Amino acid sequence: MRFGISRMSLRRRDYAKWDALVKAFADHLVQRYGIEEVSQWYFEVWNEPNIDFWVGEPKQATYFELYKHTARTVKAVNPRLRVGGPATAASEWIPEFLKTMHDERVPVDFVSTHAYADENFEHTFTKAELPPMDDRVCAVVKGVHAQIAASPMPKLPLFITEWNVVGLDGARDTTFVGPALANTVRECDGLTEMDVVLDFQ
Repeated sequence: MRFGISRMSLRRRDYAKWDALVKAFADHLVQRYGIEEVSQWYFEVWNEPNIDFWVGEPKQATYFELYKHTARTVKAVNPRLRVGGPATAASEWIPEFLKTMHDERVPVDFVSTHAYADENFEHTFTKAELPPMDDRVCAVVKGVHAQIAASPMPKLPLFITEWNVVGLDGARDTTFVGPALANTVRECDGLTEMDVVLDFQ
């Protein structure tokens, strides 16, 4: 589930209300479905806070504050509940997110991010290293694995909670997509871990 409301930012005084909302919702889920069920779910905080879906400024610092509040509130409901992030577009912010949460002792049960073949990955690759678009998603996944391994939380599982093939020139509306998706699945086999990811949004 993805905790969030599109294009929202929170003022500092609003966090008590946000925490109360998250707590009430998580409590409701546990009461309705039972902890044995809900502890198998994955709670992802927000959707692509590094682009227009989050309007806090500066984006990274304000999202990290949102994550801290949400993760701590979810775990206060029951420590068995699983929460993660940063759910960024183009696989951004992973090293900074993991270092900040580790240093501030904020719970992180999994890393989640997104990868589209035609996104800008200059933060991941140099122009000389940038793989062809048909192979880019899995190259990015490998790069994120390396970032996790080099972080203070090197054992966290990786979930790619959004991905797609090249979308240039309307390619996603053509017969190209079927074999391209199959090839990406083949190339990425074994590179991510996921059971169920539900979106709070």
